[in-house]
Amino acid sequence: MFTFRFSSFIRRNNQIIFGNRNMVQTLINNENEIIERKKLLRTIIKQKLQTITNEEREKAGELISQKFSETEDFKSSQSISIFLSSSTEVDTNNLLRLVLSSKKKCYFPVIIDTEKSLMGMYKLETENQLDSFVKNKWGILEPPEGYEISQEALTSGSIDTFIVPGLAFDKYGHRLGKGKGFYDRYFKENDQIRVKMGLSPSKKVAIGFDFQVIENVPVNENDHNMTKIITPLLSFSIETK
Repeated sequence: MFTFRFSSFIRRNNQIIFGNRNMVQTLINNENEIIERKKLLRTIIKQKLQTITNEEREKAGELISQKFSETEDFKSSQSISIFLSSSTEVDTNNLLRLVLSSKKKCYFPVIIDTEKSLMGMYKLETENQLDSFVKNKWGILEPPEGYEISQEALTSGSIDTFIVPGLAFDKYGHRLGKGKGFYDRYFKENDQIRVKMGLSPSKKVAIGFDFQVIENVPVNENDHNMTKIITPLLSFSIETK
């Protein structure tokens, strides 16, 4: 397994901490240190991902799809969000077919506003819809111009489980994304709506290659934890408080 060791870090848990100038400066320094650690880790993982072949991506996707199909997250969910994979991510075609064939509602994320890191959900009815999709500047398929965002996906808090990409994960459920915050912003709003409706927060299942599971992922207060991590060889849940 690929490992990358980091020392401990500080989380402030959305609380305002008052203190003298030295304390405030220490907190700022720690935040800056976390940012630099994230940048370094992203560089290392991205370089490794560039070496993955299409055959390896497809095989990983098959194994992960099989593992996910056996989980309670899949069996109990009525609606699932799946990302459309890029050329350096685990292939998600098998997961798409799994969800569509199960007659569950299937959504995938699309970018609404890059500068504000906002994304929405597009409802996918059949796999044939993908034939008209085009690749964006990140090499990810998107619906053709003029598509409509599914409003119900957020306003009703209807997505039970998200299948989430990432660059690195750890046994605590920490996830390192690409640094734009699209998922974390969506998770925050989505879970707030679900809690107000008396529902539990959505399940968040991160998938990736085995080497992407490392000892410790640096995180800050805005990062959302995953509830499950699945790779070709690993599958484990993380207890949430």
